[in-house]
Amino acid sequence: LLTFQLGNALYALERYDDAIASYDQALKHKPDDHIAWNNQGYTFLKLGNLPKAKKNLDKAIELSPNEPYLLESMAFYFLLNNEPDQALTYLAKSIELDNSRKFAIADDEDFAPLRNNPRYQAMITASG
Repeated sequence: LLTFQLGNALYALERYDDAIASYDQALKHKPDDHIAWNNQGYTFLKLGNLPKAKKNLDKAIELSPNEPYLLESMAFYFLLNNEPDQALTYLAKSIELDNSRKFAIADDEDFAPLRNNPRYQAMITASG
């Protein structure tokens, strides 16, 4: 637990390499922790290591396929990988699971490049 929290603190300080090492330790103790897999994957995204990020995010979603924020992390991966249609598909799945996520998605600067996309605008403004 402490190594996971340390990883989060190091991430917040933008000490991404140290955060990854801390998440590695956390995952050694709890290999089924979907949040640690996600957070380490997101840290790999921040470092631009898309292959490792994808591997981690796939594992997180495998462990907990109905967590909206995991799908949002994968959406960010696809956005960085120049696959906006796939990113939108994952965002739509997230909103389908929890409609209130559209507010967080709308405020998330990671998804700013999608804001002029008609499909993105429709999913964010849809009622329901």
